[in-house]
Amino acid sequence: MIKRVPKDTVYIIDKHTHYCKTVKTGFFFLNPVSHTITTKISTNPITVRYTDTFETEDGKNIFVSFYVTYSAKNMEDVLYNLEKVRRSIDDILKSCMYSTMLSLNSKIISKSLIMNVFKYNLESQAMSICLNI
Repeated sequence: MIKRVPKDTVYIIDKHTHYCKTVKTGFFFLNPVSHTITTKISTNPITVRYTDTFETEDGKNIFVSFYVTYSAKNMEDVLYNLEKVRRSIDDILKSCMYSTMLSLNSKIISKSLIMNVFKYNLESQAMSICLNI
Protein backbone atom coordinates (compact mmCIF):
# COMPACT_ATOMS: atom_id res chain seq x y z
CA MET A 1 0.00 0.00 0.00
CA ILE A 2 1.21 3.51 -0.77
CA LYS A 3 1.16 5.96 2.16
CA ARG A 4 1.96 9.66 2.36
CA VAL A 5 3.81 11.39 5.17
CA PRO A 6 2.50 14.96 5.64
CA LYS A 7 4.77 18.00 5.58
CA ASP A 8 6.85 18.55 8.76
CA THR A 9 6.15 14.97 9.86
CA VAL A 10 8.23 11.81 10.24
CA TYR A 11 7.02 8.21 10.56
CA ILE A 12 9.05 5.46 12.18
CA ILE A 13 8.29 2.06 10.64
CA ASP A 14 8.83 -1.30 12.35
CA LYS A 15 8.98 -4.64 10.56
CA HIS A 16 7.85 -7.55 12.73
CA THR A 17 8.34 -5.43 15.92
CA HIS A 18 11.89 -4.32 15.00
CA TYR A 19 12.95 -0.94 13.67
CA CYS A 20 12.90 -0.88 9.88
CA LYS A 21 13.16 2.73 8.67
CA THR A 22 12.39 6.39 9.26
CA VAL A 23 10.30 8.02 6.54
CA LYS A 24 10.20 11.79 6.08
CA THR A 25 7.74 13.92 4.08
CA GLY A 26 6.55 12.24 0.88
CA PHE A 27 5.23 8.91 -0.37
CA PHE A 28 6.44 5.46 0.68
CA PHE A 29 5.46 1.81 0.35
CA LEU A 30 3.99 0.12 3.46
CA ASN A 31 3.48 -3.64 3.54
CA PRO A 32 0.46 -3.94 5.92
CA VAL A 33 1.35 -7.57 6.72
CA SER A 34 4.84 -6.94 8.06
CA HIS A 35 5.21 -3.18 8.53
CA THR A 36 3.68 -1.00 11.25
CA ILE A 37 3.89 2.75 11.78
CA THR A 38 4.99 2.80 15.42
CA THR A 39 5.67 6.50 15.86
CA LYS A 40 4.48 9.69 14.23
CA ILE A 41 6.45 12.83 15.00
CA SER A 42 5.46 16.27 13.80
CA THR A 43 6.01 19.92 14.56
CA ASN A 44 2.20 20.13 14.33
CA PRO A 45 0.17 18.68 17.23
CA ILE A 46 -0.68 14.96 16.98
CA THR A 47 -3.37 13.41 19.21
CA VAL A 48 -3.31 9.71 20.07
CA ARG A 49 -5.76 7.62 22.09
CA TYR A 50 -4.52 5.02 24.53
CA THR A 51 -6.62 2.41 26.31
CA ASP A 52 -5.63 -0.44 28.59
CA THR A 53 -6.91 -2.46 31.53
CA PHE A 54 -4.84 -2.86 34.68
CA GLU A 55 -5.31 -5.33 37.49
CA THR A 56 -4.69 -3.96 40.98
CA GLU A 57 -2.98 -5.93 43.72
CA ASP A 58 -6.37 -6.78 45.24
CA GLY A 59 -7.70 -8.19 41.93
CA LYS A 60 -9.79 -5.25 40.70
CA ASN A 61 -9.63 -4.37 37.01
CA ILE A 62 -9.31 -0.70 36.15
CA PHE A 63 -9.97 0.44 32.58
CA VAL A 64 -7.92 3.48 31.57
CA SER A 65 -8.55 5.56 28.47
CA PHE A 66 -6.92 8.89 27.64
CA TYR A 67 -5.85 11.18 24.82
CA VAL A 68 -2.41 12.72 24.57
CA THR A 69 -1.53 15.56 22.21
CA TYR A 70 2.14 16.09 21.48
CA SER A 71 4.41 17.88 19.03
CA ALA A 72 8.12 18.09 18.38
CA LYS A 73 10.05 21.18 19.43
CA ASN A 74 12.82 20.17 17.04
CA MET A 75 12.31 17.11 14.82
CA GLU A 76 15.98 16.12 14.66
CA ASP A 77 16.38 16.29 18.46
CA VAL A 78 13.33 14.06 19.00
CA LEU A 79 14.55 11.51 16.44
CA TYR A 80 18.02 11.46 17.99
CA ASN A 81 16.66 11.06 21.52
CA LEU A 82 14.21 8.30 20.55
CA GLU A 83 17.05 6.42 18.87
CA LYS A 84 19.24 6.93 21.94
CA VAL A 85 16.63 5.50 24.33
CA ARG A 86 15.49 2.89 21.75
CA ARG A 87 11.80 3.55 22.39
CA SER A 88 8.77 4.72 20.45
CA ILE A 89 6.36 7.38 21.66
CA ASP A 90 3.78 4.62 22.09
CA ASP A 91 6.23 2.76 24.39
CA ILE A 92 6.71 5.90 26.44
CA LEU A 93 2.94 6.43 26.83
CA LYS A 94 2.40 2.82 27.90
CA SER A 95 5.30 2.76 30.35
CA CYS A 96 4.21 6.07 31.93
CA MET A 97 0.71 4.72 32.54
CA TYR A 98 2.06 1.38 33.75
CA SER A 99 4.38 3.06 36.27
CA THR A 100 1.50 5.31 37.34
CA MET A 101 -0.73 2.33 38.09
CA LEU A 102 2.08 0.54 39.94
CA SER A 103 2.75 3.57 42.11
CA LEU A 104 -0.86 3.95 43.32
CA ASN A 105 -2.51 2.15 46.21
CA SER A 106 -5.54 0.29 44.83
CA LYS A 107 -7.76 1.48 47.69
CA ILE A 108 -7.38 5.17 46.85
CA ILE A 109 -7.33 5.11 43.04
CA SER A 110 -9.45 7.83 41.47
CA LYS A 111 -9.61 9.16 37.92
CA SER A 112 -8.13 12.53 38.91
CA LEU A 113 -5.29 10.92 40.88
CA ILE A 114 -4.43 8.59 37.98
CA MET A 115 -4.38 11.50 35.51
CA ASN A 116 -2.29 13.75 37.78
CA VAL A 117 0.34 11.08 38.40
CA PHE A 118 0.31 10.06 34.73
CA LYS A 119 0.71 13.67 33.59
CA TYR A 120 3.68 14.14 35.93
CA ASN A 121 5.33 10.91 34.67
CA LEU A 122 4.65 11.76 31.03
CA GLU A 123 5.90 15.34 31.23
CA SER A 124 9.25 14.22 32.67
CA GLN A 125 9.63 11.56 29.95
CA ALA A 126 8.59 13.99 27.20
CA MET A 127 11.08 16.58 28.40
CA SER A 128 13.89 14.03 28.11
CA ILE A 129 13.15 13.48 24.40
CA CYS A 130 12.24 17.12 23.57
CA LEU A 131 8.48 16.69 23.04
CA ASN A 132 5.79 19.20 23.88
CA ILE A 133 2.84 17.57 25.67
